[in-house]
Amino acid sequence: MAKKRENGKELRLLDMFLQNKTISIFYILLSLIQAVLSFFVLIYIAKIVEYLTLQKFNEVIKCALILFVIFIFFEILNYLKQLIYIKFKNKVLNNIENEFCERLPKISNNIYNSISSGALTTRVNSSPVQLFSTFAMVVDDIINLIMQTTAIIYIACTNYIIAIIVFTLCCIVYCQKFLITKFDRKNMNEKNDSYEKLQGKTIEFIKGNKDIKCLNLNENIDKELNECLTDYCKNYKKYDVWFFTINGISSIFLTILLGVMLYVGIVLYENLFISYFALIFLFNNYNRVNKFVNRLQQFIRRCTMVDNNKKRINQVFKGDLMPIEKFGDKNLPNFQGNIEFKDITFSYDDIDLNKKLKDDLKTKKELRKELKKNKSQSEQEQNLPKKVLQNFSLKINAGERVAFVGKSGCGKSTLVSLLSKSLSAQSGTVLLDGVDINELSESAIRDNVTVINQFPYIYFMSLRDNIKIVKPDASDEEILQACEKAYLKDFINELPFGLDTILGENGVKVSGGQKQRIAIARAFLKDTKVMVFDESTSSLDNFAQKYVQTSIDEIKNKTVIIVAHRLSTIINCDKIVFIDEGKVKAVGTFDELMANCSEFAKLYTLRR
Repeated sequence: MAKKRENGKELRLLDMFLQNKTISIFYILLSLIQAVLSFFVLIYIAKIVEYLTLQKFNEVIKCALILFVIFIFFEILNYLKQLIYIKFKNKVLNNIENEFCERLPKISNNIYNSISSGALTTRVNSSPVQLFSTFAMVVDDIINLIMQTTAIIYIACTNYIIAIIVFTLCCIVYCQKFLITKFDRKNMNEKNDSYEKLQGKTIEFIKGNKDIKCLNLNENIDKELNECLTDYCKNYKKYDVWFFTINGISSIFLTILLGVMLYVGIVLYENLFISYFALIFLFNNYNRVNKFVNRLQQFIRRCTMVDNNKKRINQVFKGDLMPIEKFGDKNLPNFQGNIEFKDITFSYDDIDLNKKLKDDLKTKKELRKELKKNKSQSEQEQNLPKKVLQNFSLKINAGERVAFVGKSGCGKSTLVSLLSKSLSAQSGTVLLDGVDINELSESAIRDNVTVINQFPYIYFMSLRDNIKIVKPDASDEEILQACEKAYLKDFINELPFGLDTILGENGVKVSGGQKQRIAIARAFLKDTKVMVFDESTSSLDNFAQKYVQTSIDEIKNKTVIIVAHRLSTIINCDKIVFIDEGKVKAVGTFDELMANCSEFAKLYTLRR
């Protein structure tokens, strides 16, 4: 099992090999043996040319038989190498995916609010595969470069003039290839960005297909998806056209270079500077020089691709780009349920995560150019984010039933997120039994606080598994009791397979009210000291609402917080907190607020 990566610690390519030393050593050893065999192939081909020149046909046959044995052995090694590669690939990808699975649930909610799930999914699923495939090619390139270098040295050793020609050829061809590779990174990034955008939009539209059909958005969605597809195809075409055009020009250039070398070789032969055998050997191995430079160019290009994919993976692990939630180490063994919001100020960060991710992929040179270009822009153009909560303070005693009410956007749901530490305040603190929430461990908070959201997520599992996900060891009796409190019993009886019925992705087979009741059943099954109902009954019909509300009212010895627009559901609360523009406007019982807070009375009258 690979060690889990710490926050901010990047993926190191060397770790791939160090975590699988035995497999790595075998893979490299087989590659080196293949390289040695290739070198012997070169020698025996040279011998065949020499013996043909001297008309020693028996020696030619011997060399040909040796070459045949070498080729057979080479293919056997290649087969073994592929088997090792498959095993190695599965282990490495499994380790990377495990680290992703460990990391993703810990990433701050602000990040998930700033990037599409589709784009993140593409990054998580595609980049590791691309990284490993390219990385394996780089390893092969290194072995082949060693082989080609050895071969060129052998060729050059046959004659000092040939050595000068070969060296000059390598320099000229490399300079040409270097100029090609220089522009590869930008085109590659543009292609990858447009692919992520296309995949992200596709996944979003698949998830939102129900609304697309109900609102007759097919034409609009098709247009938007086609724009993403067009952009991707444009960048992909640009990348391919660039690559094949440059390679075409490169081939023409190399052909001209071959003609020049042919002329120089003939002149040298006529002036007796090189032998007939040396001339034939030089032309016969001209391709080897070209292959060497091609390998070198491929190596540089693949290193760029590896670096690019490595960066995309590491962006998920970088604390400055995708920070994880931070928790303390304190526990609450005897948690009572006392809550205090103390001088809380909170505003949502205006994160342009896509820009941050793109900037992170740029080289330092590219960033310097962009900073210089944007230096003239005034800092005054940057708008400060609006404060959702301003010096908000409130105490809730253990066992109290408290309601948060107010206009939409006043900060009610934000308070709930702060209480579960899905968000963290810029200033002030939340106290649980007098302990700063930032000092508490994750389990101390989330094993004691249950939040039921307005739009709960239903997993592609059975109803039973969707409920018992909060308590895996729950018995059927406990599940049914929770379902009865959430008014799900009749619904279960109507299902074709009862509790074992699969509900589809995000509960596509159930209504909004049924989703909410499933989430409420989860809360009753989890049975924590603090239970927060954030608009969790808004989609219920009046009959179901009354039944579920009775179950909520019967909760004893627990701190219950209710966020509701349907104010008739909070009449029996011990305390109602009326929130306006991120501040506590009034606190009291229902009757007290109706008598003393005109804004609350007006809101109740409008929503009754």
